[in-house]
Amino acid sequence: VEVNGNDNTGKINEIGKAFKTINAALDALPTLGSKIVKIGLGVFDAVNLSKIKDNTSFIGSKMPIVNSDYTALVDGTIIQGSFTIYRKNNVTVKDLGFDFGLNVANNLYGGIGGNAFAVGTNLEFPSVNIPFMKGICVENVSAIAKDNTTAHAVVIEAVDGLYVDNVVTYLGLHGFVTKAVNSNVSNVYANGAGTNGIIIRDSSDWFAQNRFSNYNNLHARVINGIGGGVTLEASNAGCALMDCNFSNITAIFTSFGIKLQTN
Repeated sequence: VEVNGNDNTGKINEIGKAFKTINAALDALPTLGSKIVKIGLGVFDAVNLSKIKDNTSFIGSKMPIVNSDYTALVDGTIIQGSFTIYRKNNVTVKDLGFDFGLNVANNLYGGIGGNAFAVGTNLEFPSVNIPFMKGICVENVSAIAKDNTTAHAVVIEAVDGLYVDNVVTYLGLHGFVTKAVNSNVSNVYANGAGTNGIIIRDSSDWFAQNRFSNYNNLHARVINGIGGGVTLEASNAGCALMDCNFSNITAIFTSFGIKLQTN
């Protein structure tokens, strides 16, 4: 997928025949088997969650950074709007960024924000348990929310076997939220979130379990004097955060430091 591609002439595995939109590339992919969507530098339209298939890797060309006034991502592979993975297995996102910053919200969504990157959320879960999603991998990814009072930059729920390495978030009510089991999460940097920079939750909701996991190098920071710290929420009586390991957690100049929350 390239910014100068053409959805009408795009072809799978043909050099010089890139698609312009990720949605068109997904439409062309087979349902079965492993699939890779390679995405060039530049800004790309939002992805329709219904088009995402199992066993798909979204590989960008460069993890973007934030602009000087924290309103947008720049300089990399940037997907605008909310990117949501729902009830899909073995999905990788790597070397790219998700932009639901102020500029995108104002220009494309009438000023209304949303989660920049979400797994298993933004939709109503059924009242009964469904199988956890498996094999979600997030590596070298940045994400920005519109502000620090509404939606989240990154929120991940109902995942078994989550792998995260090098994720940077900007703003959000929460910067980085995870509710996952059997997971390895490292090198998360949350900046300027309104309530929690990082929150590791294990609650009574069936989709919000967090146990048998390793968390290393979690860091919360402020932007313009605003930023929440790191919360470990253990509100699921009897097994909350069971067999979870935490190391090297910092919160600098945030509204609170590192806290264990129980209900």
